[in-house]
Amino acid sequence: MDCSLIDINKDNVNDCIVVGENGLLAAIEPLYGNILWYMHDHNTNMQPSKLDFPIMFPDVNGDDINELLVPCSLSDRRNSLVLVSGRRGNILGKPLNFTGCLTINSVSLEKDWSITYICHLAGDKEAVQRLSFQEVCTGVSDLNEVDIQTSQLKQHRRQTAEANKGWSLTVEGNRLVGDNSVQCTLLINLTDQHTGVARWNYSHEQMYGMMPTMFTFKTPSGESAIGLIFKLWEWVPGTSGCSLNTNFMFCNQPGQINHEGLVYEDLVSSADPRNMIPGSKETLRSSHDNCPAMNTLIEHILVLTFNSTHVVELNTSQSNVTQFCSSLNTTDGEKLCQPSIQHQQQSVLIADLDEDGSQELVCYLTTYIPRSQGWQLQTTVRMVPLNNITNS
Repeated sequence: MDCSLIDINKDNVNDCIVVGENGLLAAIEPLYGNILWYMHDHNTNMQPSKLDFPIMFPDVNGDDINELLVPCSLSDRRNSLVLVSGRRGNILGKPLNFTGCLTINSVSLEKDWSITYICHLAGDKEAVQRLSFQEVCTGVSDLNEVDIQTSQLKQHRRQTAEANKGWSLTVEGNRLVGDNSVQCTLLINLTDQHTGVARWNYSHEQMYGMMPTMFTFKTPSGESAIGLIFKLWEWVPGTSGCSLNTNFMFCNQPGQINHEGLVYEDLVSSADPRNMIPGSKETLRSSHDNCPAMNTLIEHILVLTFNSTHVVELNTSQSNVTQFCSSLNTTDGEKLCQPSIQHQQQSVLIADLDEDGSQELVCYLTTYIPRSQGWQLQTTVRMVPLNNITNS
């Protein structure tokens, strides 16, 4: 999620771009939470999946709003780009398919408006490749002449893959280290760099911690202080383990009752497959090894505030999350989970959205919820004034 890149409705407040599970890409008006658009396709009903965060791209259709270039998968390989209208969310023209690449990543917009990306080839080989701005426009919409009317575009700051294992920050003479490398155990330490004295420690089994988001604020006495906001996922007691993509915890035979009292066959529906567990009833009945597994998690939002003398820990909220994992519809048998940890890495944001001089905490919660037609993946965006937290 990023709320600093684009003002869609021209109200002088940047709107939030959210990327989630099952090909979700949406724009949200941050002050009231109104959804401005979902990514959609009017022509071919293509359904991009495995989205990376979009690259901001100059306006090509003349509506005075910049577009979004989205790395995605349109088959079993993540080697395509689609251009999405920044104003309406519809896919413009046709996709760019890089059939010579097994996958593409690290897509970026250069100063000359060209696109560079890493093409992963067979035999563990890779190559940096480039498309000019005009090649992108021609390939997508047969646009031969596009006049760029914008200066260099701000882009989303990406989370490094190393943050999956842990992270380290230096904050006002303090060293904060988070460690996810030990299976299913989270360790966080805040240490005074000058004295080496531990100021705060946090340890929890069956838990994973995302890299925190930092903010500064004034205490009621007028003193400057630092705040850190952590999103933590806790797997409930009694489950068999947790990991990035292989946490199969409950996998029942068809017709059996799982830990939630739900019949396993009811986990799949004929409704929109984008909102449901991959697979079909026939597949599930014939292949117990691939059956979707239900995990129950608790999502914690923890706030740590500190100055030179005091450290305060606040557990501001916790929410239940239902997660499913499956290796169905994956060519290599990889176990994929939804919601996934990877899509949570940048799901907490601190920003002054209404530009009134005060900051807000914006975060989103993704979970499966039971519906009459089966289980549906739902994402909820929440906004809380930081003053409500720091003054509590």
